[in-house]
Amino acid sequence: MGFPSSKREAYFRNPLPEVQRFFETFHKDHYKLYNLCAERRYDPAKFHNRVEQFPFYDHNAPPITLIQECLANVNEWLKQDEKHVVGINCKAGKGRTGLIICCFLLETGMTTDEALAFYGEKRTKDGKGVTIASQIRYIRYYERLLKQFDSIIPASPKVILTKISFSTPPKLSGQPLAWIEFKNLVTHRSQEVEFKKKTKEYEIPIEGMVEGDVKIQVLYKQGRKLEKACHFWFNTGFLEGHELHLVKGVIDVANKDKKSKIFKNDFAITAYFKDYDPSQPEEQYNNWLEKSKAKQKEKKAPTNQGAEFTNDPDGNDTDSSFGTKQIEDDAEEKPS
Repeated sequence: MGFPSSKREAYFRNPLPEVQRFFETFHKDHYKLYNLCAERRYDPAKFHNRVEQFPFYDHNAPPITLIQECLANVNEWLKQDEKHVVGINCKAGKGRTGLIICCFLLETGMTTDEALAFYGEKRTKDGKGVTIASQIRYIRYYERLLKQFDSIIPASPKVILTKISFSTPPKLSGQPLAWIEFKNLVTHRSQEVEFKKKTKEYEIPIEGMVEGDVKIQVLYKQGRKLEKACHFWFNTGFLEGHELHLVKGVIDVANKDKKSKIFKNDFAITAYFKDYDPSQPEEQYNNWLEKSKAKQKEKKAPTNQGAEFTNDPDGNDTDSSFGTKQIEDDAEEKPS
């Protein structure tokens, strides 16, 4: 369901009093709510303090541990009484909510495709329920977790992301670069790359460490402006080999460009990895970490959203479901 809202927002989302009335009328003493919004909360006292928080940001994927812990809590509540029900919300009640519901459906025996289709049919008029590429990837991860790993989250090794390559680059001006986001911080940032116009393929050297749930953000730099182009989430415990190949349909933002105005149909990204050598200092693979920590402290970024939830380095929720986003580049010098 959508966020239980007040004031002006209640005109286009679920009014909080109506949410209270519904659950108190039809499921009194037998309901529990789950808020997935990292960016906001509502007063649990409005619902007899039966509200759990499992936050992650809009248009992003959650840590794989969050999915498992959330569903364990849901199942524990439902098993206590056959009358018990749960209400799951994010902002619009579609993407993040759908991810958790689809993963719950996987536990009933559905496949990922079956769960996505069932949820899309029940939640929307056009059958498009969960549409964020990385959120779908994590639903598939959860299916693998159940079937391949016997519900035990695989070890997430430290590996080095050496480079990412692009086939048919997007129609964006400027110099491409990439950064690695991990636990709410930009830990590594590549240098900008020079390439000729009409280049069909190019690479961005990175040499940054990744571990566990990681977001790779691709940007283009023009002067002091950084324009977000696309991104993708993955978990190192689910990597198979030393390459991760992603076509347009499974890359966030790019998959929304149905008319191929920016991203052509054959746009693709391949990420290349090598094993981490523990004899080497981690600092050399995290060239932006200290700067990002200082920036977060300066901005006094919220701390109630947990360390696992990724956002931009300024602590602002700026990702959009489609389109690019310009931000000011605060880099006074290129990373080493």
